[in-house]
Amino acid sequence: MELVDQKFKVLGPAPVDPEEALKWVEVAGRYCYNSLGKIKPGSAEKFFEQLFKQNPPHVSVMEHSCICYKGLYTPGTAPIVDRIKESKYLFYHIGPDRTLYLYGNWRAWAEWYKTQCPRRVIHNWYSLYTELDEMLPMFSRVTDQLRLPREARMISVQVTTDRAILAEVARHRPFGFSVQSQRYVGYDNIRFVKPAWFDKASKKARELFITDCKKTEDTYRKFRVDFGMPPQDARVCLTNQTATELTLSGFPKNWEWLFYLRTASGAYPQFIKLATPMEKEFQQSPWW
Repeated sequence: MELVDQKFKVLGPAPVDPEEALKWVEVAGRYCYNSLGKIKPGSAEKFFEQLFKQNPPHVSVMEHSCICYKGLYTPGTAPIVDRIKESKYLFYHIGPDRTLYLYGNWRAWAEWYKTQCPRRVIHNWYSLYTELDEMLPMFSRVTDQLRLPREARMISVQVTTDRAILAEVARHRPFGFSVQSQRYVGYDNIRFVKPAWFDKASKKARELFITDCKKTEDTYRKFRVDFGMPPQDARVCLTNQTATELTLSGFPKNWEWLFYLRTASGAYPQFIKLATPMEKEFQQSPWW
């Protein structure tokens, strides 16, 4: 049993180059399965194929990506905007010079594409880019991350926090989030995140919390070892303070709304403690 502080690492804007974007997605996905050690040249495509062929496909990790198209807002392109509005997770931005940007993550584009071309099939990660390029001839795909408008920058953060925070994060759609799986990842040494009140609490309160964590770990170990349960069955005893790895990706307007809600005085103290320094780091970053 180990007590840890929650922490975060701001990864910054997701790449728009298809190959680099797939590698970015692989990192987020492998956090789910605690398999970062399997990353090597060529592993990203194989990882995508494994996820895409699952039943049902594990496509949520594809949300840690950004595909953006650039064109001019004219009477000829206005109908495309109307079609983009049909998706909850695709967005558009019109600049002062009437430059039009269409953007969203890989999954959002793939699901929208299926509604527009139901008879066409997306075979792999790269085929979606090809299909969209052909479908949007009046637009050019942005391939240079530096040419993205601020609104279209998909910003990713890796977080170590507790399951209680996860329950609140899950309400923030259209964020993309991938979580370390308690179904497939078993624990030998369970980490528990210190609650926000821990350092200021009385000695008895801290001891009671530690005792409860030890009991939880002992019960989990008995389920796993004595009863031979797989992780997905043994996890029933794990508490909200169990540490988990989370990758969270969103566009600036998503992050701004999260910071507004989760740094307010009435927010969950544990979330305030996490979001406040995160917002400061965002504000100090050149891409923000």
